[in-house]
Amino acid sequence: MEGLNPLDILIHIINFIVTFVLLYLLLYKPVSKFMHKRRESVEQALADAAATRAEADAYLAEAKAELAATGEKARRLSHEAIENALWIPHRTKRMRSCKKRASRCVRKSRRPSSAHIRRSSALQATLPRASSPARSR
Repeated sequence: MEGLNPLDILIHIINFIVTFVLLYLLLYKPVSKFMHKRRESVEQALADAAATRAEADAYLAEAKAELAATGEKARRLSHEAIENALWIPHRTKRMRSCKKRASRCVRKSRRPSSAHIRRSSALQATLPRASSPARSR
């Protein structure tokens, strides 16, 4: 047993323990601390992203509602415009018809009055004139 010296084994064990403690203190703790902070920052970023997504979803829902209302209003206005455009020729035709009827009514109302005036004039011409006292003076 010449090759195995108990002192060498003890020195190797002590060397291993010192190396383990130094590596633990110099590498494991800082790396562990860094990883813990990194995990917390990732979790915080995910929470912020979820909150932002919820806010974006709310804005999206609001925008969709406004878009639907605007679309409905646009459809209603275009429908009204189309209906009005379709009624314009009918209204124009009806207006012309009403104007013609009105002018006929006016002409008819003038005709009897013209005839009436002619008849009245003819009757007055046939009647003897009475002299008025105011004219004789």
